[in-house]
Amino acid sequence: MAKKPTYEKLEERVKVLEKESFEGNRAEEELKHQKKRLESIIEYSSLAIVNLDEEHNIISCNRDFEKLFYFRESEIVGRNLDQLIAGQESIEDAISYTKKTFEGKAIHGAGKRQRKDGEYIDVEIIGVPVIIDGKLIGAYGIYQDVSERKRAEKALKNSQQRLSQTIDFLPDATMVIDLEGKLIAWNRAIEEMTGVKAEDVLEKGDYEYAIPFYGVRRPILIDLVRKWNKETEETYAYVKKEGESLVSETHDCLLKPGGTLWNKASLLYDNDGEVIGAIESIRDISEHKSAEARLRFQKAYFEGLVDNMPDAIAMFDDDGIITEINAQFTGMFGYTEKEAVGQNISALVGPRDRLEEAHAYRRRITSGETIDVETVRKKKDGALIDVSLRSAPVIVDNTRIGYLVIYRDIASRKQSEIEKARLQSQLQQAQKMEAIGTLAGGIAHDFNNLLMAIQGRASIMLMRKDPSHPDFGHLRGIEDHVESAADLTRQLLGFARGGKYEVRPTDLNELIKKENCMFGRTKKEIIINGRYEENLWPVEIDRGQIEQVLLNLYVNAWQAMPGGGNLYLATENVILDENYVKPFSIETGRYVKISVTDTGVGMDSATRER
Repeated sequence: MAKKPTYEKLEERVKVLEKESFEGNRAEEELKHQKKRLESIIEYSSLAIVNLDEEHNIISCNRDFEKLFYFRESEIVGRNLDQLIAGQESIEDAISYTKKTFEGKAIHGAGKRQRKDGEYIDVEIIGVPVIIDGKLIGAYGIYQDVSERKRAEKALKNSQQRLSQTIDFLPDATMVIDLEGKLIAWNRAIEEMTGVKAEDVLEKGDYEYAIPFYGVRRPILIDLVRKWNKETEETYAYVKKEGESLVSETHDCLLKPGGTLWNKASLLYDNDGEVIGAIESIRDISEHKSAEARLRFQKAYFEGLVDNMPDAIAMFDDDGIITEINAQFTGMFGYTEKEAVGQNISALVGPRDRLEEAHAYRRRITSGETIDVETVRKKKDGALIDVSLRSAPVIVDNTRIGYLVIYRDIASRKQSEIEKARLQSQLQQAQKMEAIGTLAGGIAHDFNNLLMAIQGRASIMLMRKDPSHPDFGHLRGIEDHVESAADLTRQLLGFARGGKYEVRPTDLNELIKKENCMFGRTKKEIIINGRYEENLWPVEIDRGQIEQVLLNLYVNAWQAMPGGGNLYLATENVILDENYVKPFSIETGRYVKISVTDTGVGMDSATRER
């Protein structure tokens, strides 16, 4: 059989070689392409990457490595990586990482590395071995600057520490939970309140924190704030919403039998405004509630006391503005509480002509002085009233909270003082009159003795005179005048005895006729006309008093008739019934009436007014 020509074999061989060459070229191109991709990834990665050979020497580095460590690639190629950036502080740590990497292990850690200028920075380190055909031919070192993150972590840690300490030292019992309902803060105050230590409840959920308060696991205010809605609001009517917070009061719980705890819960947010948990503060306000109750009682007691006091009372502030009044203030001045509160007290009840006085009083009071004076104040209707005014600052717990003014109506007392002064004046006048009466009594006795002597001598002379003798009539006139003077003396003696006159049954007809005769002899120009009741009833009188009354009436009539005239006198028996005596407050019964009338000019209007 003939062999194939050598040409054909060569041609086949050439095809095989061409095929192998093509495939080799393609593989080489692929390899170049992959290498380019890797170099591009390394170059443009945001991580600092360095390529090492099996001797730990630098083959190349990317731009971020240059930026991170301040070295140019040309400065570091061929140099040992650990000797270049480890520095004295972290050389051992760096050698340990490199050793592990060249043992074929990928490493991930963190540490400090040194820049070209000697500054140490915190970096995250990744070591990746390069193995080809089972043989380790080098490694990649990858670094990321975590200094900022470290600082942020440290700042966060410090902030958390400060927050933790702040919460721990808050005076109110305080707890914090996260979104899962786990307890992440339980401060000292709540430890003291509940007796439960923080280590026993922290990181626990399922309402563990409710047990010390209620004895069971149940939602409390810190849980309600995370799911507050209309339904929850209706269910927990005693819980009030204040802005973003919930507030409630817990009465008679396990921790405070008979007492009250005040609770306030709020959501916690992160910097992005996302809810990250909730916080609740709890305060024991039992004493405060008791104090409030005592204060309410004292206030009610005080208000009741003030409202039932007989004096008008008002409270006012530094500017003189009324803040409170009692019922008696309304009764005294006529202003309602609505009309008075908010008004300036000086302008409200101070008369215009006494405003400066009122302002002066207020200045003294606001300076801390207590005043007690008597003055005049104005009512709503403008009427003025006499008052005693006492005012002073009101001090509570060494703090001035306002001023108190008390008004007392002293009009009746003032009137009493006036009446007292009048009575004292009358008493003094009476004492004077008593002294005059005593003097008059002495004079009357002496005068009466003189009259008796005159009477005696006249009687002796009459005994020696014949009635036809011209002196007989004159002597008889002397006797009559002596008798009249004796009656006047008796009046003086009655005055001297302080009104204790001689009262005896008397015929008024006889008395009046005698007085008419005496007056008629002295006043010839007056014609006296008499009309006398026969069988006139006798009356019990002091003769001297009646004679003095009649004499006064005669004299008044004579003065009213300077040119002369008629004087009419009449007596009459009368019986006064109840209708007649009622206006005069006298008793009914039998009386004798004396009427005196004259034809004079009468009294003018000025005299009548007096």
